[in-house]
Amino acid sequence: MDNISHEIALIVCKQTTRLENERDKDFSKRLYSIYQSCKNTIDGVIEQENTDSSNASAKATLSMMNH
Repeated sequence: MDNISHEIALIVCKQTTRLENERDKDFSKRLYSIYQSCKNTIDGVIEQENTDSSNASAKATLSMMNH
């Protein structure tokens, strides 16, 4: 799943335009910050989905065992 977050973050970065009079170093820092933020957000969503899915599966299994 890590590759998905990486690819999406790169897509977002490719859509980022340089600000007028923005220095190379500042633009690079901003792109890196955008990349990291997107990747971390997507990784968090994926992790939450996996946790929710695991919890639902465990609850269903326990419910079946109790009946």
